Amino acid sequence: VLSADQDIKIASSNWKPQVGLGYSNVLIDEDRAEASFGQQTEFSGNAQVSLDQVIFSEEVRAGIDIQKKQKEVVIQARDETELNIVLDAGEAYLNLLRAKTAENIQKQNLSLTRKNLEFAESRTEVGYSRTTDVYRWENQIALVKRDLLNARAARRNAEYQLNRILFRPVDQPVFTNEIGIDDPNLNTNNEVILSLIDNPKDFGILVDFLVKLGLNQLPELNRISKQIEIQERLITLNQRQFYLPTISLQGTYTNRLVESGAGVYAGPVD
Repeated sequence: VLSADQDIKIASSNWKPQVGLGYSNVLIDEDRAEASFGQQTEFSGNAQVSLDQVIFSEEVRAGIDIQKKQKEVVIQARDETELNIVLDAGEAYLNLLRAKTAENIQKQNLSLTRKNLEFAESRTEVGYSRTTDVYRWENQIALVKRDLLNARAARRNAEYQLNRILFRPVDQPVFTNEIGIDDPNLNTNNEVILSLIDNPKDFGILVDFLVKLGLNQLPELNRISKQIEIQERLITLNQRQFYLPTISLQGTYTNRLVESGAGVYAGPVD
């Protein structure tokens, strides 16, 4: 956006006067200088100052308009990026909550399996069951541990993804808050929304309103709309260039600072 502001300033600078400074040396043949009767000297040095001020130019006007619209394109692209980051961060956070829940389930499963193993060992010791029950639960513990390790790896990967999106060190711990459908930070328990989804008619009105609001504020559509306006302005510029003139004020002042050699006027002879 800051770069777009500079482009607008550069385009607007075409309305400002352009001043040029120059200096030139001219060397001609001696015989030509003598034959000019003082109009040209063998060697001369000239300083020059020029001024060019644009008074009217459709091209300059179009350039400024296009750069302003281009800035709007950049702003919409920035907003689109921000919304995408918010969406990615929200999804990553929910994935982390889901991974933590899966890990906790496996921890509880492991705890219950160990209790069942202890119970099977006790039954075997008193001769109520066979040792095959113990072996079965020991095998089940190995399977649950495997599932727990996979769930723990998935949880760590979810933490890494969230830290990456939030531009934090990937190994930094993430502390989460469990949320429910009645969380005050959500709009699901808002009385107004609850009243609007109470019946199909009001719910349809709410959906239409949200869709229209989303389309009006969607950065992708706004960005495309501005790009269409830029192309339309270019078409208008090309059409107007057939009949609109470019008006400018130009002036040049030249002063001879040095002259020497043949052809220099020496003044009247007594």
